[in-house]
Amino acid sequence: MQISLRFRGTASVAALAVALSSTVASTGAFAQAIIDNGTVQLGINPEGNLVVPRSAPTPIGLTYLPEKNTGGSFGEALGPGCACEGWGIADIGTTLFGKAGESFGTANIDPASVDLTVSGTGTHAKSTGSAARSVVNVVEPGADGRVLQVTHDFKPIDGVKNLYQVDVTVKNISASAAGEVAKLIYRRAMDWDIPPTQFSEVVTIQGWPATKLIAVSNNGFADGNPNTPQGAIPATGTVANGNFTNGGPSDHGAVFDFDFGKLPVGEEVTFTIYYGAAGNEAQALAALKAVGAEIYSLGKPSDGPRSDADAGTPNTFIFAFAGVGGTPIGGGGGGGGLTIPYANAFRQMAFAMAREHMRLVSQRLTGLSHGGEGTEVFWGGRSGMITALAAPLAQLVSAEEDGGIQLAQLARNAAAAPAGNTAQARDMGGVEGLRAYVTASYSVGEIDGTRASGVTVDYDAINLVGGVDYEVLRDEGGFDSLLFGAGFGYGDYDGEIDSTRTRIDTRGYTAMLYGSATFAKSAYADLTLAHSWLDYDYRRDTGTGDVTATPDGREWGGTLRVGYDFRPRISRFSPTRWVFGPFVQGQYLKADIDGFTERGTGGVTFEDQNAKSVTSQLGMHASVMRSMDWGALIFSGRMAWEHEYEDGADAVTLSSGTAPIDKVDPDYARLEFGVTALIGNDVALTADYATLAGDKYRTEHTGRLRLRIGF
Repeated sequence: MQISLRFRGTASVAALAVALSSTVASTGAFAQAIIDNGTVQLGINPEGNLVVPRSAPTPIGLTYLPEKNTGGSFGEALGPGCACEGWGIADIGTTLFGKAGESFGTANIDPASVDLTVSGTGTHAKSTGSAARSVVNVVEPGADGRVLQVTHDFKPIDGVKNLYQVDVTVKNISASAAGEVAKLIYRRAMDWDIPPTQFSEVVTIQGWPATKLIAVSNNGFADGNPNTPQGAIPATGTVANGNFTNGGPSDHGAVFDFDFGKLPVGEEVTFTIYYGAAGNEAQALAALKAVGAEIYSLGKPSDGPRSDADAGTPNTFIFAFAGVGGTPIGGGGGGGGLTIPYANAFRQMAFAMAREHMRLVSQRLTGLSHGGEGTEVFWGGRSGMITALAAPLAQLVSAEEDGGIQLAQLARNAAAAPAGNTAQARDMGGVEGLRAYVTASYSVGEIDGTRASGVTVDYDAINLVGGVDYEVLRDEGGFDSLLFGAGFGYGDYDGEIDSTRTRIDTRGYTAMLYGSATFAKSAYADLTLAHSWLDYDYRRDTGTGDVTATPDGREWGGTLRVGYDFRPRISRFSPTRWVFGPFVQGQYLKADIDGFTERGTGGVTFEDQNAKSVTSQLGMHASVMRSMDWGALIFSGRMAWEHEYEDGADAVTLSSGTAPIDKVDPDYARLEFGVTALIGNDVALTADYATLAGDKYRTEHTGRLRLRIGF
C-alpha cells in the first residue's frame, strides 16, 4: 500500500509571505502517519516531526508496542505532557532557518511543498503503514530567498526490530547560484517522558566529541531554531557538551546540534537518525551497536514498583545518530559510548590481578592445611593418614579392587616421609617447617557489561606466584598448625574491548604477606595482605588512527577467610576421601590509576581514577580425592553468595565530560569447579572454571590451568 498526501497552498502571495516569514502554530488540517515494525511505533507529522494526532488525548510519538497495552499511555515516550519533539535547520547567523515541532510550531516551511508518503503495512490497529517519507522546503523570507529541501525517510531495519532508521537529506535547491549556505546547522530535540514514571526519567547521552556535533544538552524543551541557545535543565549527573549516564531523575530529554559546514547550490548532505525502544538497556545498546550508531541518548524510567533505572526495565527508549563524524558503537573510540567500558576495564584488570594473586596464595594455604590440594588433609593430618593405613600390608594388597595397592603406596610414602611433608612441599634445606613453592596459572576470561557499556572485555592472563612459608607451631599452643609466609606475584593481562582494536594490556607485581592457623582439628583462619604495582599499555582505534597511553597504578588489598572442614569416613580401606565445609570470607581492594592523555589525534584526557571493592562471602566448599598409582586425583567445587558493599558509581572525569562507571549488583553468587592431579609429593596440576550467577549487570567466565611445584 502506498499513500501520497500532498498539501498545496491556496493563500494569496501576501498571505504566503506572512506565513513564510513568521512562526505559525500547527493545526489539525494536515494528515499524519502512524507506522510500526511490530516492536516500535512512530507517529509522524507531514513536516517530519513526531507526535500525532495533534489534539488527541493519547498522542503517539514513539511507542514500545510490547508495553503499549498495559494501560493508558504506557509504552509511549513522547506523547505524555507536551508534544516536545522536532527539528530545525539554519544557515547560522542569517535569516535562513526553518523548524517543525508540535510544541514550538513551524516556521518558514512552504505549505505547498509538504509531501508525506506512507508505504507498507503495519501490525497495530492504529498504524497506516510500516514506512513513511516526509519532504518539505525551508524558504528564506524575502525576495530571492534561498531554499533548502529537507527529507526525512522513515524505514524499518531488517534484523533490528528495536529501531527505526530515518535517512535525512538536506539539499540546497536555491534558484540563484549565489545561494550558497555558509554554515548549515541541523538541530533535533525531544523531551523524554518515559513510562511508567513519566516526567521523572533518567537520561543518558553518549558520543561527545564527534566531528559534526557542536552542542548537546538534556534540554528536550529547546526551541527548534538553531540560532537560539540550547540551554540545559539542572539535573543530577548531567553536563552540557559532554557525556553522562543515568542523569536525573528529572523531566528532561536530549537536544543535538550538528554543523555540516558549507552547502553550495545543487549539493546535499545526508545523515541518519534512529528512533527505537527495547525491553531493557542491554537490548537497546545491542541494537545501536548492530547499526553502527555513533551518538545516542537513552531515556529510562526512574526506580519504581515496576521499573529499574539501572537495568532500563520495563522499557528503554532510543534517540541516536550516525554519519555525523563520531565513532560507531563497538568500533573504537572517538570519546563516545565506549568511554564507559574503557574506564571500567582499567579497574577490572587491576582487581582481577590482585584477586588472582591472593587466590593462588589462598589455594596454597588450602593445600597445606585444610581440605585442598594435599593428601594429608583428606586423612586428618599425617598421623591420621598413617593410622588409617596401619592395617597389615597384605590385607591392603588383597583389597586391590578397592584400591588397596594405591593405599599401600600412600602408607609407605607417609610412613617414610620426614615430619611436616605434604603433597606440595617438604622441609626445605633440612629446616623443619620451612617450605617454598612456585605456582603458575594461565587464565582466559570475559567480563560482559550489560548496562551502560553493553560490551565485553575479553582477556587472557599469565600469573606467577612464588613464596616461602614457615610453620611456627604444630600441635602446640592450642594450634594444630600456625604458619606465616611471604609471596611475590607477577601478572600479565592482555585485554580487548569487545571485538574492536581497542586494547588494555596490564602488567603488575604483587608483594604479599600471609598467615594461616588451624585449630580444633578442623577449624581454620587465613589472612593475606597485598600491595600491587601496575603498568598499563592502552591503545584505542579512533577509526582514523590509533591513540595510545601508558598510565601507572597502585593497588592495596587483603583477604580474611575462616571456615570449618568435615571429613566423613567412608571406609578404612577406601581410596576415596571427602572434605567439605562452610566458610566466611571478607576482601578489600583499592586501586589508584594515574590520569593520562591519549597520545594521537582526537586523544581524550582521563583524570585520576580511584576504585574500591569491599566484599563478603558466605559459602561452602567440597573436595573428593581418589588415590591413584601415580598420586591422587581431586575433584573440587565451591559456591558462595557474595555481597559488594561499594556501588562502583564514581565518575571518571574526561576532557569530553564525565563517564560514570556502571553500578554493580550488590548480591550475586560465585561458582567454581576444578580437577587437580597430585603427582608425587611436590607437584599439583589443576584445571578449573569460575563464573558468576544472579548478577543483573554483568557476567564473568574464567578458565584456568595451574601448575604448583613445592620445594
